[in-house]
Amino acid sequence: MRYCPYCGSKIMPFEVESDLEALDYDETDEENVADDINEDNDTPPEVDKVAFRMAYDAIPDSSKLRLSSTGRIVEDILFEFAKDMQYEHHAHSFIVDFDDKDIEALFDKEEWKELTKDPIGVPPVPRDIAKELTKYGKKTLKELRAIAMASYLKEEEEYDVNKHYEQEWIQMATRTLCNLYENVDAPLIRSQYEDWFTVSLFGTCIDFCIRDIQLGTDINRTDAPSLSSANRKNRGRKANTHTRKLIGRKIDGIIYAVDKLLEVGAIEGARSYSGASDQKYLHETFKMPKTLRDMYADLMRAVDYDDQKANKIQVIGILHLGLWIQFARLWRAGGTICIFRKDPLSHNVDSKFSEVGLRSFLKLLASIYQYKIIIKNNLQVLNIRNNANIKSGDDLLNELMEVGQFSSPSRSVSSPPHSVKFFFDCFKTPRKSRKKNPVKKRKFK
Repeated sequence: MRYCPYCGSKIMPFEVESDLEALDYDETDEENVADDINEDNDTPPEVDKVAFRMAYDAIPDSSKLRLSSTGRIVEDILFEFAKDMQYEHHAHSFIVDFDDKDIEALFDKEEWKELTKDPIGVPPVPRDIAKELTKYGKKTLKELRAIAMASYLKEEEEYDVNKHYEQEWIQMATRTLCNLYENVDAPLIRSQYEDWFTVSLFGTCIDFCIRDIQLGTDINRTDAPSLSSANRKNRGRKANTHTRKLIGRKIDGIIYAVDKLLEVGAIEGARSYSGASDQKYLHETFKMPKTLRDMYADLMRAVDYDDQKANKIQVIGILHLGLWIQFARLWRAGGTICIFRKDPLSHNVDSKFSEVGLRSFLKLLASIYQYKIIIKNNLQVLNIRNNANIKSGDDLLNELMEVGQFSSPSRSVSSPPHSVKFFFDCFKTPRKSRKKNPVKKRKFK
């Protein structure tokens, strides 16, 4: 028998069929059953084929990528591939996924090699960082704890953020891992929520490394709306139109430059990983390329469509699903075509200590630092906190005298840099209309 908490009177028993009961399950259940649900209301919204054709027709022929090996135009090939598709594909945004076999089949070997050529690549690990990581390659957990507690500063040496930041990051990351291994409750073995991994492990491994005062970078976490995505959605918005500003796509983590309203990378996470066919993994790998292209479009505008500078920029993506981590990059192949490529090597943090597992963790830290170098290289192209490009007093005098003289025809003897004439924005993600769930009646006994 139930009683009213206010008056104490008896309440007749009844059964309630409500939406709250339908939602009474945890996130694991939702992810596990997502693949098995095949109801009509779960089908994705259809693509606006007319809008896609209009967007394609707006691309000038001079701004398309023509393959030198055969003379075929990549934008035309992707349009023919996607124009009759019912649902959204990366080809609608002229993004080539390196791992998409259907897209690869559209080209011969020579064309595919030319199209997906990696002009920038992933930079090597600096020797000083590799040597510092090697210090933590211990055989036992006790030895790891000892080195993680030892000071990396020399005797009577004071901490210098410009000199010791990487050493501090490496020690904090290994100390965090050591603490998790020593915990008798075995937190890395138990099922955890998505944000737990960010707070307890990856916040130290990834966020601390990239949040660098020398670079002027930081990370927004937990469903942060992307400014680049918002810029694309509101590109045609005008004053006095009484239209609300649209919010950007929500991302689990956004890497951005503090001094500029520029985003240089995205992070997506989940609580677990169960293979390449996992629904959450498929969703995040479909979502990330468009996010990175939006960021790249803003960076291209930041360099004033300078073709040489744009070709030196690549934006990064990080996927961490449970203890599994994979890195990705997006760059411009030419024209309006972008290449999205996931690194073939993924990383996995072992749930228990082992010498092999510790070596794998140190390799993960090395990869994180490699992608930090990519961010640093991007900021140098953008001339953000780039002390190497500070000019002499005479150069500064000339620059100050030329302020505002944008139309001067003879400012420089050298020819102006080649500019990108047109760059296609991501195709608008189709939305299906929201239907209000009818209130279900209560059944009284």
